[in-house]
Amino acid sequence: MVGIVLLACMVGISAAYGFFLISGGLVALIYVLILYAILGRNTASGIKDVFFWVMFMAVFLAASIHKFTGYSAYYVLELCLIVAAPLLVIRLVHLVNESSFFRLWFAAFSVFLLLSLLSSVFGRSNELAAAYQFISNLKIVLLLLIGFYITWSPRTETVFWWLIQWLWLPMMLLVAWQWGHPSSYFGLMGHASPASADPLNLFPSRALGAFQHPTYLGLYAGVFTIFCFLNATLGAGRRYIIFGVCYFFLLLASTQRQETVAAIVVIAGIISLLQGKRFIIRNAIIGLFVILLVGGGAWFQFNDNLMNEAERWGLIGHDKIEQPRQLLYYHSVDIANQNAPLGSGLGTFAGAGALKFDISLYLDRGFNKFSWFYTQNVLMDTYWANFLAETGWAATLLFMFLLLLLIWYPAAQSLKDFPPEVQRVWLMAFAGMSFTLILSLTSPAFQDPGLFLVPGVFLGVAYNRTARWVSKEKSRHGG
Repeated sequence: MVGIVLLACMVGISAAYGFFLISGGLVALIYVLILYAILGRNTASGIKDVFFWVMFMAVFLAASIHKFTGYSAYYVLELCLIVAAPLLVIRLVHLVNESSFFRLWFAAFSVFLLLSLLSSVFGRSNELAAAYQFISNLKIVLLLLIGFYITWSPRTETVFWWLIQWLWLPMMLLVAWQWGHPSSYFGLMGHASPASADPLNLFPSRALGAFQHPTYLGLYAGVFTIFCFLNATLGAGRRYIIFGVCYFFLLLASTQRQETVAAIVVIAGIISLLQGKRFIIRNAIIGLFVILLVGGGAWFQFNDNLMNEAERWGLIGHDKIEQPRQLLYYHSVDIANQNAPLGSGLGTFAGAGALKFDISLYLDRGFNKFSWFYTQNVLMDTYWANFLAETGWAATLLFMFLLLLLIWYPAAQSLKDFPPEVQRVWLMAFAGMSFTLILSLTSPAFQDPGLFLVPGVFLGVAYNRTARWVSKEKSRHGG
């Protein structure tokens, strides 16, 4: 407390003499100290959940600020992760001591990090770009650790489900406004993404909702559709069917095709898991039949659109591929093969490090001839292309295997004899990881706190809730 008072005095003196940069830095330091004083204590009161809510609200606030002013405040989410990193690392140390599964998982992840560092040493990495990309690759772990760190108290659970029950309503109103009177909508929110057309011509345009880009609406609508379906299935009330339908409409309105497919696939997976171990093979066969049936119907209805998409990806036809995402994948495979076995090194291709500090590999490969080359974030609009190019095949396959384990683990836990409130959060963890992994084929979702915060938090929430339940059962039985 004495230290905070002294810092406050220094802030006042700095501001009085015009040293506003120093003053701002000291204010930030005060907030960090207060954060650590509050969140660093070993408490089960739910105060740690404030950290989750701050980040959750920051997603929506940053989107609103961007739409109204054009100012990108998404860095606040990154800053929250950096500030909390020491606390999350402390939780990681406890976690690897408690769980053999996570001890082995993080050991294997350390091997992946080592391979990525070796790729930087023997590749063509710029030191600053490599360091930035290395930190960026850690964001998935930090976001997962938030779930293990927070308490997820009954109050937090109540507020979360209350939000899910009602968040669809303002979203619907915003979409109705965007479609009904686009001139006033985009006139007020002049920095929102332009009203691009629905490629399937089902809706007037791609819906944005409360966000700056349809991707965010698609992800949150998809995740909340799954959660509502799950809650309705586990007996939380038929009203969740209505909420789920509303979110599914918002998902369709966003015209995010991959998010829509991901939501359907994950719901099918949840149905299979709820049936139990004996019916998984049967349900897998039924699911395959349904996928073929739906796929056949989609082909019949949207044949021209699907053919155009296949041609853009270079799967058919003889035209040169010029779409950013497709080119990133094509070149990442070529880079990985040419620089086998370690890749070109961190911060060289299809990632945040290369985008900010070193575009030389893009220039060497002629990317500057494309009109979209200098468009912000287009060069990192994928996830796996970055790892494949920069770390090579072995490291990429290792990391992909580790993420698949984070899908298998909650799925396996959900099949155990747990009470419904524990089974629910394990299935939510399975849903969040599965949904985001499907999106990662064409989106850097795991590295975006705004996209992965909610899907990723429930792995830790489920682990902690299971540990508390097991502890109570042991106490009840005198163990």
